[in-house]
This record gives sequence, structure tokens and C-alpha cells, in this order.
Amino acid sequence: MASGALTFCHWLRHLELAAQRDVESWFAALTTLSRGFGFQHTAFAVLPRQGTCEQATFACSTYPSDWRRRYRECDFAQIDPLVAHAREHAVPLVWTSRQYAGPEQRALYAEACRHGLRTGVLLPMHGPGLSPGMLCLATRECAQPRVLARLTQTLPSLALLRDAAQESGRCFVEQHANEAAPRLTPRERECVTWVAHGKSTWEISRICGCSEATVNFHMGNVRRKFGVTSRNVAALKAATMGMLELP
Repeated sequence: MASGALTFCHWLRHLELAAQRDVESWFAALTTLSRGFGFQHTAFAVLPRQGTCEQATFACSTYPSDWRRRYRECDFAQIDPLVAHAREHAVPLVWTSRQYAGPEQRALYAEACRHGLRTGVLLPMHGPGLSPGMLCLATRECAQPRVLARLTQTLPSLALLRDAAQESGRCFVEQHANEAAPRLTPRERECVTWVAHGKSTWEISRICGCSEATVNFHMGNVRRKFGVTSRNVAALKAATMGMLELP
């Protein structure tokens, strides 16, 4: 697409994105749209809320598999300036090497370049009741003035693409979140709910009509499922993920 103008034909393609009924077809349609703007790689991610497990991250990407594996193994998300921008800001960003300031970030960018990720556009995603996310589009082109000018011109259309992707992909994000959430039994959910209310083990045993050992057994299972050692942290995670009914 030579300019940022959104034609009727482009709108039809956005409608095609919304019409997809499975995540594979949906992301394939999104990738096709992104390539129409000249990007070789597309990544769509909804980041986990603070305090929730990394498995809650919803991510679809055409980035090279070696790079995705390296990114996960090194936990690059903790130092990636694009992730930080997506969490803290709403405005789109034409990204280049300039965003990677510190030594660790420059090393991260150098590795990304070796995988064909040199320049691109980051479009943060935010909304009421939604976790932060991003649509990140990358090209192997260097940050020449003509490239940056072209990317800047496409920002209005890319913002519409981001909005369409966020809205049409919401059902897939919610499905993933439900599948990633730990499965608690009714008794485990009851016990951790009372922990969230500040009740002691003895108080919970009286409320639930069971022994303190039984409460400790259920809370041990809850801690294991959330991968934590503190029952208060487990209760916080359960509440953050919307698993508890709290006043």
C-alpha cells in the first residue's frame, strides 16, 4: 500500500479478518494484511496482567522460530523496550535501533537484526478491562529516510488494522486465558476465596466444616497449581485472573 489512505477495498479486507472463526485463519488473514503494507513479519500479543503467570500471554507470530525460542529462553521481554512501550503508552511507535539504548538492549537488537528484524511499527493495545497488548510489524529494511517516511505514512491505516485485530481477536484471547488458567476444584476455590478475605486456616475450617488439615491440603494444591509457595500470593493471582468472587 503506497499511502496511509484506507480505501473501500481495504475495509473489505478488514471485514475478512473479523469473519474468521479459528485463530489460525484469523492470524493468517492478519499476516496477509500486514504484508500488504510491506512488512515481512507480524506479531500479535496480549501481555499477562501483573501477578499472573507467563502462560497467560497470548501470542501469534511469524517471527523466525529460532528467534522466538531464543527470546523465550533469555526472557528478553524483561529488557525489550518495545514491550515496555506497549505496557506504558498508547501511541504507535516507528521503531529502529534508537529505542535500544543500554548494552543489553543493543545486544538484543543486534540479535534481532540477524533474524531479519531491523525496523518496524509497534502499535500498543489498551482498553477498559483488557490486558495491555501490541501489534508489532517488522521489516528487514534498514532505517533509511525513505523507509521511515513510508512507515510513518502508513500509521493511520495501521492503527485501524490494530483496532480491527484487537476487536476480532478478543474471543481467541479469552479462550486462551481460560485454557491457561489453573483448574481449581470447588473446594480449592472456596478455600482460596476465604484466604483472599483474610481468614485464617482455623477460620476457614470452621466456615467450610472441615479440619484444618483439609484446608491445608487444598491450599497446598492451590499453591502448586499457581507455582507459588505463599497462599496469599496464590490468592492474589487467583483474584487478578478473575477466578474469585470478591466484594
